[in-house]
Amino acid sequence: MTTVAKEGLSDNCISPLAVVEGPHPVHFSIGCVVHPFAVIVAQRGPIDFGVYCIVEEHACIINGERGGEDAATAAPPAVPMSIGPYNHFKPFSHIANVQRIGHGNRFEAHCQVGGPRGESPQATTVEDYSVVGPFVRLWDLRRDDGPNSALAVTIPSRRVYLCPTDTEEGKTCECSALALLSPTPVRSCCSCFGCWVLPRGEPFDEEETDEAMRQKSSRLRVSGAR
Repeated sequence: MTTVAKEGLSDNCISPLAVVEGPHPVHFSIGCVVHPFAVIVAQRGPIDFGVYCIVEEHACIINGERGGEDAATAAPPAVPMSIGPYNHFKPFSHIANVQRIGHGNRFEAHCQVGGPRGESPQATTVEDYSVVGPFVRLWDLRRDDGPNSALAVTIPSRRVYLCPTDTEEGKTCECSALALLSPTPVRSCCSCFGCWVLPRGEPFDEEETDEAMRQKSSRLRVSGAR
């Protein structure tokens, strides 16, 4: 079994019961937490986590097919997966082949977000401050090599995706995937899926705030030493 280079573990809390595997490295920035039984697979390229990301129990973050021996033998060009700061992956969430995830997104329990499995000139991305609700399935339509195979798919910033379960049948339909192709808030034809835009609040820069906290901590350490 190939090993994964895990950097910066001394600054993080990575459970020994979490599964981190694949031929490519996985980098965790400061403050990341990975709970027991989480699965992170870097099969087709490296995975880079920004600061203060949380991956809860049984959440799966996969870059490429898990155990893809054929892909490893063919040695295709590496496709990196970049995950920004302050992202929260709840239990049993499943994120696969999304090339870039921005700041402050929340992936609720049992949600699924997926990009193309093979090589593609376009990328599936998630922008900033969006929420993918429980049991929502947002799959890239290109995975079946259909008529939309050339389309780039992006989940815009400040979107909330909810997919309530039908109380009579206990099931949800597949039409939620069409929301990936719409730049505006949408509701599915059968009303099982909806997308809303979060109101824009006060500007907030995480990096600037982190730097201010570091400077304040440094001043406190200096004053304490005196």
